[in-house]
Amino acid sequence: MPRPAGSAASQTRNPVGLARIFTVLVGALHCACSNTVFLYEGPERPESEVAIFHAVEPCRVLQIDDRQVPRMENRFALEPGDHWLAFRVRRRFRDTQASTNCLAYVDMKAGHVYSVRSYFERETLDPSNTDLLFESQVDLVVELEDTTTGALIEDMVCE
Repeated sequence: MPRPAGSAASQTRNPVGLARIFTVLVGALHCACSNTVFLYEGPERPESEVAIFHAVEPCRVLQIDDRQVPRMENRFALEPGDHWLAFRVRRRFRDTQASTNCLAYVDMKAGHVYSVRSYFERETLDPSNTDLLFESQVDLVVELEDTTTGALIEDMVCE
């Protein structure tokens, strides 16, 4: 005998169905948020002919050369050559929130991908101070890497 529409059994949720819906939504958001912004003149070119700057969370690109960039974009195709990249990194570690603005000067190569990475580096305080024996300080480290070669970009200032 079928149950009435308002019964508890008919209101249970199908976890497989919810998982599928969630997967589709996440995929759609990922596709919507990973568009490449072309910052050069002319038709679209293959990635082997341009340099790619990719900044993922918690990084927000502020400016490339003298151009303001769209707030939600995080992947940019540029002409190979010298570029100024301005970006902000915000991270949280336990009760510590750190934010820094960075400016990098990069000679970008065709076919290369440049990416910002950030992490907290723990520095143990003076162990002779017994009040702070179990305390430590964390510093936000930001690096700009040519992910094609693994080389770190040295010409960068963060404050």
